[in-house]
Amino acid sequence: GGTAQKPFVPQLQKSFVRALGDPTTLVRQRAALALGQLMELTTRVDPLVTDLMNSAMSPDHTPEVVESYLNALTSVFATSGEKITMKAKETTIERIMQLLGHHKDNVRAAAANTLSSIAIHLKEPSTNKEGGAEDDDDDDEEDEN
Repeated sequence: GGTAQKPFVPQLQKSFVRALGDPTTLVRQRAALALGQLMELTTRVDPLVTDLMNSAMSPDHTPEVVESYLNALTSVFATSGEKITMKAKETTIERIMQLLGHHKDNVRAAAANTLSSIAIHLKEPSTNKEGGAEDDDDDDEEDEN
């Protein structure tokens, strides 16, 4: 297990985030997945979400690196979305919406995937009784945030 790795989470997180900027695609892909797995071992996920989002929005990065930061966010939300505060989710959504207009297809696709991984964690499980309401069918829903 994970408990033996907990003391190393900050070091590993720093290494994986750094690897998101690697020139090799496979290294970036593995780093994005590893960050998601690593967040399962910690309770404080918001700071990483903020860091990844800030990096994804940076004009200094190539579209491929931006895509890697978004893939990391997708991975983190997929494994640990319930640990992320609503404020961090809302801020991330607002910023990712801007990337849906990016000039590169891969960035737009990655942004859409990230939004999807966040959306899963926006509602309380008890409000979704049918097992997956359609987007355009929010007749009787009260959480219009």
